[in-house]
Amino acid sequence: VKQSGDNFVTAFYGIYNRTDRTIVYSCAGHNPPYMIHNNRITALDKARSLPLGVYTAQELKGFDKVYINHTEKLPAESKILFYTDGLTEARSQNMESGFFEERMYKILPRLADRNCRDFIHSLYKELVIFRGSENFEDDVCLFFVDID
Repeated sequence: VKQSGDNFVTAFYGIYNRTDRTIVYSCAGHNPPYMIHNNRITALDKARSLPLGVYTAQELKGFDKVYINHTEKLPAESKILFYTDGLTEARSQNMESGFFEERMYKILPRLADRNCRDFIHSLYKELVIFRGSENFEDDVCLFFVDID
């Protein structure tokens, strides 16, 4: 991380078009959002690259890791969960594994029929129960979108 004094930034950038239900997105080292549709979870991970500030644009080009956009059509009645790594890396007080690896693929489909507010509250409650506390090692940010 020579370009930024051992710091870097992850980012996910997306533009959603409600008319045709498409999202144009790019991902710079951030956790990919998850689309939930018909009890199936799909990562929006077709435009992944390295975090910002790690390499120069020229170095990225040399590694074939340039930032690209990807367009994806989202099915009607799907939902998308955006989140920070505080969710996926949260550890229980008596277990080694993170929250995502242990539970996400079971929890997300079960909560998918809820409205956005109830979904976020329920997912957060599951996280707190798993963690055994409302104190986390890292920030936890959750953003949930209904696709009509």
